[in-house]
Amino acid sequence: MIHSFNDYGTATIIGKYGDNKYIAQYNGQHCTAIYNPFVGCYYVDNIYGLLSPDQAKNILADYSKTNEKAAQSGPKIHPAKHKATGSRERGSR
Repeated sequence: MIHSFNDYGTATIIGKYGDNKYIAQYNGQHCTAIYNPFVGCYYVDNIYGLLSPDQAKNILADYSKTNEKAAQSGPKIHPAKHKATGSRERGSR
């Protein structure tokens, strides 16, 4: 979905920099984008999400550095001590 058209179009996703934050290229411009899993497509904001090529490059570089440091420091989440249980036993109705 392209914002200025409010309709579907073709854009290229060139990088990811967050849980649901992407940089797309549309008509030679770098734009922010998000993925909408309910519709199954990307929403490219070519009005308010315009980025210069340098901004896009810096965002992606900063994100990759942050991820490298996090991977080197080890996991932050500890495994659960107890098993999760459901309300029904397996096979019962």
